[in-house]
Amino acid sequence: MEENKNKSETWLFQFVLENEKGEFIDVKKANELMSHIIEWVEKNNCQIGGAYKKPKLEDLDNIFPLDN
Repeated sequence: MEENKNKSETWLFQFVLENEKGEFIDVKKANELMSHIIEWVEKNNCQIGGAYKKPKLEDLDNIFPLDN
């Protein structure tokens, strides 16, 4: 991806993280991932907002299958 240094762009990340079987990851791995994300955010002088949680039934409607 080519970087455009003359234009300020913003990105919003929303994603579902699953294991290879299509199951949600456990809380220990979620905590580990969040620690890595926060470390990267702090090193790059960025901010992060949001949260992660155990999915509710209505959350499952927004998940789409990924191509394997």
